[in-house]
Amino acid sequence: MARLVVLVALALALLVSACSAVGSAEAPKPSRQGQPAVAELRSDQLTTDSSARAGGSGALAASSNPSAPRSASNIAEAAIPSLDRMVIANVTLSLSVENAIDAARLAERTAERYGGFVAGSNVRDSDAGREATLTLRVPSARLSEALSDLRSIGRKVTDESRTTQDVTEEFTDVASNVRNLRSTETQILALMERATKIEEVLALQRELTGIRGQIERLEGRRRVLENRSDFATIAMRLVEPAASAPRDGWNPLETATQALAALSRFSERIGTLAIWLLVFLPVYGPAAAAAWWLARRARAAAATTPAPDTA
Repeated sequence: MARLVVLVALALALLVSACSAVGSAEAPKPSRQGQPAVAELRSDQLTTDSSARAGGSGALAASSNPSAPRSASNIAEAAIPSLDRMVIANVTLSLSVENAIDAARLAERTAERYGGFVAGSNVRDSDAGREATLTLRVPSARLSEALSDLRSIGRKVTDESRTTQDVTEEFTDVASNVRNLRSTETQILALMERATKIEEVLALQRELTGIRGQIERLEGRRRVLENRSDFATIAMRLVEPAASAPRDGWNPLETATQALAALSRFSERIGTLAIWLLVFLPVYGPAAAAAWWLARRARAAAATTPAPDTA
């Protein structure tokens, strides 16, 4: 009887331990419904970043081991085409020309012929001569041809310089950031559809506004880089000499012009002297009149005095 009781107790103990093990194994995990949607988004982003790092490590391992099977991330990376080099070209060109205005118009037509346009122009006169400055934008692919035609506009090239800036790395970074931000925007929109609380919707809306602002700024920068790399900038300076060298020989027209100018200057001096004499007449007038009267009286006295008899 005692042995039977011991066996029953052992069986009950084994049954209780088995039930407790099964219950602990099937215990439900805590739900994330009570957590804010923004925290869920950040958790998803951390998971995405971790997966990206793992994918990068896998890509490196696959490249080091050619026999390893290619994963989906490796195939996607291989499908991305390599970008061409993006170079911003700036050229400064100074020419000596016969007529600055005509040369400027010819330069504008040259830029338009190659598919470019005029970004700015200015003409001014100075003691050194007339000078025209232009800013031309021409396609980078036809820059050499355009420069060859622009050089032929002037009599000689007085200065020319070219600078380039490689912006391929910056453009690639901007494009990558835009892709990442658009992916985050998609995740936020998905969370907003599942959000049930006003606080969660407002928080997601703020996050979405910030993300879209960053996307717009990066898109603007990308367009600027594309435009500046597609079109080279040419800063032109067209200088016209002040006066041509004097010609040999006698020029009647030029001599007459110089004589008339001299007569005009002489007339101006005579008129100026007359005005001064008229203004100062009260000062020297009485003295001059007294001197004239004394001189006239002396001549009259000399005329009435008889000459002495010498006989």
